[in-house]
Amino acid sequence: GAFFYVFDESSVKHILSEKFQNYEKGEAFRSLFSDLLGHDIFVSDGHMWKVHRKIMSNMFSRNLLRQTAKVTLSKLEKINSLFRDKIKADTETNISVSIDLQDIFFKLTFDTTSYVTLGCEIDSLQSKGGQHPFA
Repeated sequence: GAFFYVFDESSVKHILSEKFQNYEKGEAFRSLFSDLLGHDIFVSDGHMWKVHRKIMSNMFSRNLLRQTAKVTLSKLEKINSLFRDKIKADTETNISVSIDLQDIFFKLTFDTTSYVTLGCEIDSLQSKGGQHPFA
């Protein structure tokens, strides 16, 4: 299979809205990305993709996307700071420090979603020693 990158607005609309049934991701894509992306809109095809898209399209507006981008940027700045602190500690102590990206991505998603949807600042990115109690 081949991968195509589409950025033209009319082409994106054609693929994601008007003729989505012509652009299946296929089994190879699902087996490669389902562990990372789950089994929902990002890896589904056909009828299931249409169901997921309909649910998701009702959740998004220009205002919500703008707010989400702003919150995400703020969270990414915190992650950047955490990385700098870990790298600094590694340099000062000469002891290798590991970074669990899966945990960080989970916390980023959790914090962003809880703030945008509920207005609640969980700040699990700052929690030490594993998962936040509300996660």
